[in-house]
Amino acid sequence: MTRSILVAWLFVIVSIGFQIQETVESQSYSFALGGSPDNFTGDYKLSMTVRINIPPQNVLSVDQDTIRVCPNTMLEITVVPTIQVMNPRGRIVSNINNPPSTPTCSNSVSGSISNGNDILLNGFCGEFRYGPANMPQTTTVAMDGTVRIRSANIRIFDQTHNSNSVFARTISVNSELNLNNQIAYSVTQIGGRITIISTNYTAAWCMNSNISCYNTNSNLVFNRNVRFIPLSQSEINNVININVNPSSINTNGSQDIELVITNLGNREITITSLSSNLPGVSVTSGLNQNIQSGQSGRLNVRFSNSCQSQMEGQITIQYRSSEPVCGQTVQKSMNIPVRCSALPDLVPSGQNNSYSSGTLGVTLNVSNIGSGSASNIRVDVRNNKTNTWQSFNYPGTLGPNQIWSIPYSVQCSPGERVRIEVSVDPQNSIVESNENNNNQIYDLMCGANMCELNPSSASIQKVQGATAQTEIRCGGSSCSSVSITNLPSNYLLFQNSNPILTFVLQNPNAAPNQINLDITATANNNQYECRFRIDISGSSSMDDCRKRI
Repeated sequence: MTRSILVAWLFVIVSIGFQIQETVESQSYSFALGGSPDNFTGDYKLSMTVRINIPPQNVLSVDQDTIRVCPNTMLEITVVPTIQVMNPRGRIVSNINNPPSTPTCSNSVSGSISNGNDILLNGFCGEFRYGPANMPQTTTVAMDGTVRIRSANIRIFDQTHNSNSVFARTISVNSELNLNNQIAYSVTQIGGRITIISTNYTAAWCMNSNISCYNTNSNLVFNRNVRFIPLSQSEINNVININVNPSSINTNGSQDIELVITNLGNREITITSLSSNLPGVSVTSGLNQNIQSGQSGRLNVRFSNSCQSQMEGQITIQYRSSEPVCGQTVQKSMNIPVRCSALPDLVPSGQNNSYSSGTLGVTLNVSNIGSGSASNIRVDVRNNKTNTWQSFNYPGTLGPNQIWSIPYSVQCSPGERVRIEVSVDPQNSIVESNENNNNQIYDLMCGANMCELNPSSASIQKVQGATAQTEIRCGGSSCSSVSITNLPSNYLLFQNSNPILTFVLQNPNAAPNQINLDITATANNNQYECRFRIDISGSSSMDDCRKRI
């Protein structure tokens, strides 16, 4: 049995298209020409390189040794045969009395030929016998040799090429095609010639006729299961496929939602349209975009107020192959379920506090300002004294416009300032119409009536005329007077439009990154105190100039 050795297995894209290439090699064989007195022997191996060219647009998938192609794809199969000769040995006999002088020989000479018949061997060591037949002498000489392939065959499926030259054939894939045992290379007759270098001593066998040939049955078979499978129509349709995230939509009917579309197929796709059985749905961006295989694109969808409470429906995304697949444009769609429902909006909504015997008691309010109800509400609170988060859980369902009041206390000394941080739904487990208003910070002073600020801090850009605003209350009522004890008038302007306090940045070059304002207010003959913090981000034009200098 012939043994084949895998040398190379490659899938490559070349200028002429998609190419598969493999080289296989046989076991070692021996040949023997002549006998007595002259002879020529050696070893040889067969190898063949099989190349398969396929139009790249017809290759739909490659999975190890299985290639899925369009129906009736034309495969161009080319076989390049190679024969290698090793360990050549020769003997020539003559009755001359003196041996010839030759160059130095080598015992490691080999030679090979691809797409031809003659293998040339130069300077190998041979044996020369000379002198009388009854007392012959033997010496080692340098020989040149030629091994000629007199008969060879290459078979590709049911066609045979009677030559040792390159053979190519084109085959149509209209049903499953397996290359296993369908490509073979064999050599059946070998001739040869040897010559002692620098002399006219020559021996030849089967060089120009079929006389004295070495008859062999050396054979090499492509014995790997390489399958070409034409796709059915349903499989062609599955060449393009997408995933959409999120896979379902819950909206309050007035928001923009970004859909991430991932191309799971192996062909580029084009997003062509979006439709819905819900009213007021439109696309703001992302149509007619092309998405490469394995890549993602974004489709932005707008839901208007006409999406009514508890209405269920779907949106349909239409997409197609950007280029024809097997001569046709593949078109598909995906449905995304949509539930339009009223959503809650949970926000920290202020505090009331009192101080007694070293304890600051605070009532923290959480309001639902949305149009839907919420349950399983969690609120986390911490203060700068303990710096430990404490969790509070609402026992029922908080409806629209309802308020949850949370009692909280901090141990502190009179005149000591306390910062309380409130985080509503810290793990974002509740879907809300606004996810960006769940946090609040309250700066309070122990042992004094505290005015209420909403918000207690603000962030502005470091630019001329930037403003920060807050609403002030004294014991739940309007404050009759407000003053700032440490107002930096050289860069900050204060305006009081009760109950709204406005601060205007006048000289950004002089302002620091943070301003803490101590506010004193009165109401009903009682004095109230609180602190407002302004965070300033960015850089002024003068700062930019300094950086460039």
